[in-house]
Amino acid sequence: MRQISLNNLYEAFLKDKNVQTLITKINFEEPNIFKILRVTNAEIRHSNFLSWLLNPKANHSIGNSILKSFIDEVIKSSDEFETDFTIQDISLENVEVRREWENIDLLIVLEEYVFCVENKIFSDEHSDQLTRYKNIVNQNFPNKKKIYIYLNPFGYSSFGEAELYLPMSYQVIIDILESLDISNLDSIVRSFIDQYLVTLRSDVMGVDKNSELAQEIYLKHKELFDFIYEIKPDGVQNINNYIQQVLESKDYILGSVSKSYIRFYPKEMENYIHFNKTPNGWNKGETFVFEISIYNKNQIRISLGMSDAGDDSYDRNRLNEILQELDPEGGKNKRWKHYLLKSYPYDLNTFYDKTEEELKADFIKMLSDYESNIDSVTNHLQKFDEELIGMNKI
Repeated sequence: MRQISLNNLYEAFLKDKNVQTLITKINFEEPNIFKILRVTNAEIRHSNFLSWLLNPKANHSIGNSILKSFIDEVIKSSDEFETDFTIQDISLENVEVRREWENIDLLIVLEEYVFCVENKIFSDEHSDQLTRYKNIVNQNFPNKKKIYIYLNPFGYSSFGEAELYLPMSYQVIIDILESLDISNLDSIVRSFIDQYLVTLRSDVMGVDKNSELAQEIYLKHKELFDFIYEIKPDGVQNINNYIQQVLESKDYILGSVSKSYIRFYPKEMENYIHFNKTPNGWNKGETFVFEISIYNKNQIRISLGMSDAGDDSYDRNRLNEILQELDPEGGKNKRWKHYLLKSYPYDLNTFYDKTEEELKADFIKMLSDYESNIDSVTNHLQKFDEELIGMNKI
């Protein structure tokens, strides 16, 4: 590239108002220890910090509040407990929180229970690790009740031992920390928790307040960035944008959207969807919508998703019954339910080798394949038109 051309590109970049806005925002952001140490994408580091938070004996002075809320969420979400069983029925005395014991990410040992947590953020499960962990825990704690948890950004079920491991979303961790009263804690502890919440929202869940602005800047100054770095920006974020464009071109309505998931629904479903006023883990509060997941770098998943949390007045049990008529195997998990789930193998690394048109064509092909499921859901819901609309008015 000729020097004069490069100078012109750089000058145009500096004069861009969006660039100046982004620089101002970044300069006003407080330092984040997790970003400084570059551990935001490291599962081991996340597990270390979680073990510290969950351990009542740790030096954060929080006591067992986070542990209690975490186990309470497991009780509410797991089929291993009776309906009337509560956190009060579990003794939290003599708790032991183990890290990387027998390669298990987190192990919470109580007097009568063992909670085995496999933490997956940016990697996939490999070989038969979940089965191995199950066997290790069963062998070492034969007289304790065993609960297995698969913690990941969006609460998807594991591939191995899916019937055993309870899927749990990192949104649960965010909800617990956001509801925690930290006003009386040491300022350093408060800062760590606040910074960790920022990291979870932006780097794990993909809710980055500056991402749209940064994307706009990149597209406008693409030639300059490609010349300097000789790479393109994050493929997940870009394929996300292209998927949204395809959905809107097909007249679908966009719902809750983040870096690694896009929720949407056809206009025919709008009157049937309940929007919760109580937080339910989705930023727009939908009870159920179609969901596209791209957090796995080797596949794209499409399903009808349902959040089994939110307004107490809404009858989610009845909704689940209606949706299970379409997919009897779906909706079995307590917190995050998925119906008509279909996976499409897709290597996101190929993003760099394709044009925008080719990438959109890839997704159009997937969407066309899945649209028969969308039509079947729409037709099925219309059979319950009055009931579903009535449920929304409660």
